[in-house]
Amino acid sequence: PVSLNIVGGGVNMPVLQALVQEQRLADVVTLSGPVNQDRIREHYQRADCFAMASFAEGVPVVLMEAMSMQIPCVTSHITGIPELITHGENGLLAPPSNVAGLVEQLDRLITDPALARRLGEAGRVQVQSHYDLQGNALKLAAIFAERVTDSPRLTRAG
Repeated sequence: PVSLNIVGGGVNMPVLQALVQEQRLADVVTLSGPVNQDRIREHYQRADCFAMASFAEGVPVVLMEAMSMQIPCVTSHITGIPELITHGENGLLAPPSNVAGLVEQLDRLITDPALARRLGEAGRVQVQSHYDLQGNALKLAAIFAERVTDSPRLTRAG
């Protein structure tokens, strides 16, 4: 058995609500709507996988949050997402606007718990190693300090 919880809102919410009713899926599909930061963690804690089909994203915070909680992720191969997810290594990618491709990748996670576990673990490592705010701020400060010291036009104050 599979259940689906769609978190978020937007202009398509009425269409989704109608579709869930029309297809008689209310017992397996929950439309949670928009959720504040103070409640999103409980949704992540209940998730076996995270899916995000999109047409336009940078590097989505919600994707980084899910990965940091070791949730295996499936998302669209668009814009900045491949900077975060390498297909088959720390998540799964599907072509945008390709329902069958998204379903195929979700099916892989559902039917292969070892793969899901491995991707979840690798996803957490990816986020921790490349998207740590404090670590990145320190690296950036070191670069600026080096440039100031090496620049003949700039002098250090103090």
